[in-house]
Order: sequence, then C-alpha cells, then structure tokens
Amino acid sequence: MDAKGVRLDLIARDVEGRLINIEMQLRDEKNIPKRMRYYGGAMDQASLDRGGSYNELNEVIILFIAPFDPFGRGFYRYIFNYYCSDDKELALNDGMTKVLLNARGTCGEISPDLKGFLELVAGSESAQGGSFAERVQNEVRLARSNAKWRNEYMDWEMTLRNERYKGFEEGRQAGAFAERVSMLIYQFRQGRDLKEAAEILGHDPEELRPIWDAVAAAAPEYSVEEILKMIGR
Repeated sequence: MDAKGVRLDLIARDVEGRLINIEMQLRDEKNIPKRMRYYGGAMDQASLDRGGSYNELNEVIILFIAPFDPFGRGFYRYIFNYYCSDDKELALNDGMTKVLLNARGTCGEISPDLKGFLELVAGSESAQGGSFAERVQNEVRLARSNAKWRNEYMDWEMTLRNERYKGFEEGRQAGAFAERVSMLIYQFRQGRDLKEAAEILGHDPEELRPIWDAVAAAAPEYSVEEILKMIGR
C-alpha cells in the first residue's frame, strides 16, 4: 500500500476491526515521533474513500518495532494517546494509538511471548520451546533453507550492516550527540550503572564511558552544555 510517497511495511486487522500498521525500524534516525505522525496520516488517507465521512475512519494502531530505545526510559513498550494538557482525564479519543516496542527494554510488564519475540529482534539465537518466538525462529530457519530467499536475506544483511554503520556515523553529529548526553543523564539519575544504561540505549559501554564519567562529574546540575565542554564537544 502506498500513500503520498510512504510505503507501509505491513497492515493487519485485529479481531476488533482495528487497522494496525507494523513498521520495523533498523536504526535510530532521531525522528520516530514525526514518522509515527506521518504514517498515521498515510493510514487514514489510504483507508478513507473520497467523499467518505470522517466517522468511517477505522481505529488505527501505528506499531513500530525497534532494536534500540529512542526515548531512553528503558520500557519494553511505549504507548501514546492524546490527552488534554489541562486535564489528563480528558482523552481526545480520535481512534489513533501509537506504540513502540523496544527490543532493548528492561522495564514494564509484558507477556512471555512478547518478551521472547523482542529478544529475537535484539539478536538472540535461542527461544523457549513452544513459544511464539520459537515459531518465528522456525519460520526464519525454513525461509533460510530456500536458496532464492537466502540470496535475498544476504542482501538484506548487507543492507543492515550499511544502515548500522551509517547510523553510527550520524550519531557523531552534534545534535544527536547532545541527545545521547541527555539520555545518559536520565539513566544516571535513575540510579542505573553504565552497563545497564548502555544496554538500554543499544551502545557499547566503553563507547559511552567518557560521557558517563562527565555526567557523574557534572552532578547535581547535569548541564548538557557543561558536559559537552568536558568531553571536548
């Protein structure tokens, strides 16, 4: 399905009739909220016939699955809806829900099946017997045994490596670097150690150590500007 230049990865309909747009995000381009907004609009335009009533719009869930945590809070699952700024009990109820599944999550309650699936997304090669993750893993193994699919998979693997390298290089840009500092400040103030923070953010601990040490030295003000000066940025 195409709408205004965006290709939607997968669209499903659940038993309640809600449309679900499922998107895999391989790298953090620092634009998840705006991407969710744009994909939500694309779903509405694709599902409403010309001249149709707005009341005919389906309830929609925009579901992103990522091997990184774009918000730095460590939750397995982030769910976003619209509420009144002055009264959080007043919901807009526009039928749009946005969900991000974070394969690097460590917080929150989710089902064992979902946790196992997120472990696969994060790179695990094992899954519990009889679980949803095991069924997914078996399907992947079956697909890999197909010669045509295997060639396509190798092409995808190369693309993934290139995307990860590009994401690493983009992460060196000043804006992204400052955002990383902010996320590490949050993790530090939550009482996590460097290893835990690095796992949540999807980075190698040693890569983050200079920033982490600067964050510790900047307590209790935690000025991003001062921390950037400490590490020569």
